[in-house]
Amino acid sequence: MPTRRNHRSLFGSQKNRKRWRSAQKRAAKRGLQVERLEERMLLAVGPQLIGINPNDGDLLEEEDVRNIAPLELTFRFDNGQTIDPTSLGGIVVTRSGGDGSFGDDKDVAIEPGFIGIGKAPNEVIYRFAEALPDDVYRIDIFGSGLSPLSNLNGDHFDNDPVAPGNQDFRLEFELDLGAQITAVVPQPVERVSGVLEQHRDQIVVYFNDDDLLDDATSAENPEFYQLILTNDTVTNEDDQVFLPTSVDYDADSDTAVLTFENDLVELLDSGTGEPIGPGTFRLRIGTAEPFPLPPESATPVDDPGSSFETATDLFDEFGFTFEPDSDMRARSVIISSTISADDIDLYHFDLLETGLFTAETMLLDTNLRLYRNTSDGPQLISQNDDYFGNGSLIEIPLGPGGYFVGVSSTGNDQYDPIIENTGFGGTSDGTYDLRLGFRQDQQSISDADRLELPATPLDGDADGRPGGVFNFWFRSAGVSS
Repeated sequence: MPTRRNHRSLFGSQKNRKRWRSAQKRAAKRGLQVERLEERMLLAVGPQLIGINPNDGDLLEEEDVRNIAPLELTFRFDNGQTIDPTSLGGIVVTRSGGDGSFGDDKDVAIEPGFIGIGKAPNEVIYRFAEALPDDVYRIDIFGSGLSPLSNLNGDHFDNDPVAPGNQDFRLEFELDLGAQITAVVPQPVERVSGVLEQHRDQIVVYFNDDDLLDDATSAENPEFYQLILTNDTVTNEDDQVFLPTSVDYDADSDTAVLTFENDLVELLDSGTGEPIGPGTFRLRIGTAEPFPLPPESATPVDDPGSSFETATDLFDEFGFTFEPDSDMRARSVIISSTISADDIDLYHFDLLETGLFTAETMLLDTNLRLYRNTSDGPQLISQNDDYFGNGSLIEIPLGPGGYFVGVSSTGNDQYDPIIENTGFGGTSDGTYDLRLGFRQDQQSISDADRLELPATPLDGDADGRPGGVFNFWFRSAGVSS
């Protein structure tokens, strides 16, 4: 027979039922309170730093040593944050003043040339007003104190995503830059015993305060100082090179005195054996490499492909390679072609050595990309769409391997080269010139200011990157009677 269920066994007495209902209400209320508290805690978390990205190079890390001075820094905070532009005083950059330590009267506060919100509301752009010198630098982001960085909700910067609490952030890095040339004085004049005397066989080179390796492999190597007679032409095919017979480098005065075999106008022509006479000279300082070859010219027969698979190969199409000739002279090529607004031109090439690669477009407003071939397929490693005027420029050290250069219209910068014809959004079309060059690594004048660090090559062209050469033009005349 069926068993009758006893309701008391389920809910107990009426009193117990009231207690049970009351407990359920209290639990529900507590749950609601917890959810609202978690909601408030989530909303109350201030900006948290994701990374600091210089305009050139990888994310900054603690105690990094960089050879390229950044022009600007991009501070990226967690997604969903909207940084309050009135709180940007919470980001402070300081340099040590040359002693490598902080907290003394040598500290130098860096005044930004610009600081503001970037393209995204969680980005801050910090642009330096002046070129940064060799020194140790400190970046502070304050979440406490009188001027904390905040979001628009008033929540202060928080350095610890695990335990929120308005905590400050600090990072130190060092710049070990290449030495630079500040001035050149050809045939200097000095007063000797009250009489002005001109040293017509000398040139004085002034460096910045960045001591050089003072030996025959660096600052006192005559091959690093090439005096070139230009014969007043734009071609290098009729140039003559003269090397100093001695170089005297003085670290205290940061000068190198170049002494030549004779008065500069009395140096002997290598062809005729006669004095060269007055003329225009170019002093080239930095490396001992020979003149580069004049650039080759090339025009594609067919439209260059728009994918990695259909890319135009420089060697197969033009017979061009970046390998130097038998005299070790660097080679370059200028490719002339046309593109439409949504077109993409891809070029492939191989490198066998390590060196400085340059890609530059002229005549048309373009977007320029560089891909490196990897085991996982080609990877984008650099791009530029705005260098000077309408031109684009990529200048980057590269190692051996296969590479692709992509040229497209400005605005056409979201294409996928794995697939053919994926360009869109371009705003320019027409003829462009693409100049590609490669210069193998060369021995160079190097610094010696930090013996525990690798020597940094001369920054001859003063672009903030080690390895460039310095050029100085002047005209030497004969002695007036």
